[in-house]
Amino acid sequence: MNADLFLLRAVNGLAGRYESLDKAAVFVAGYLEYFLVAVLVFILIKGAISKNIRSIRTAVLGAVSAPFALFVVKYAISLSYYRPRPFLVDGNVHEILHLGSDRMVSAFPSGHTIFFFAMASVVYLNDRKLGRWFYVGAVLIGLARVFVGVHWPSDVLAGAILGILTGWGINRLATVKQKP
Repeated sequence: MNADLFLLRAVNGLAGRYESLDKAAVFVAGYLEYFLVAVLVFILIKGAISKNIRSIRTAVLGAVSAPFALFVVKYAISLSYYRPRPFLVDGNVHEILHLGSDRMVSAFPSGHTIFFFAMASVVYLNDRKLGRWFYVGAVLIGLARVFVGVHWPSDVLAGAILGILTGWGINRLATVKQKP
């Protein structure tokens, strides 16, 4: 058994045993994202009201890097590589989050993970304290996506790495000083 399958079964094997844990995992995997986006919007609004350029910059770069990671980086990878979701390959996987029309979208890399790690990276690079909380949220979303059976652990790991690199790159591009 390879490491990816072993880790998937270890994490996803807990699914279906405790109703409260399943509900928490479904919430984190499918709904925590709205909270993180709402916090980013709040940072933008608060920054605009207080004329805090750093907060505005953080929110705008987070709002740019996350969709870029998902719609450019993940999409480019999915054009050349398709990986089926675990529940389509392994009959032992407990699929407790039903994806509907996204069932056939490539699992690699995890779109949720790449999106939220890109966002967390930008927030962290501009506000370490708040960025740590965004990273916690991104990690929880990634783990929950494995728990609910819609991603392999390596999908999440790749999404995290690519998201961090994308967030760092977008932040770096935004901080390059113009030569006179």
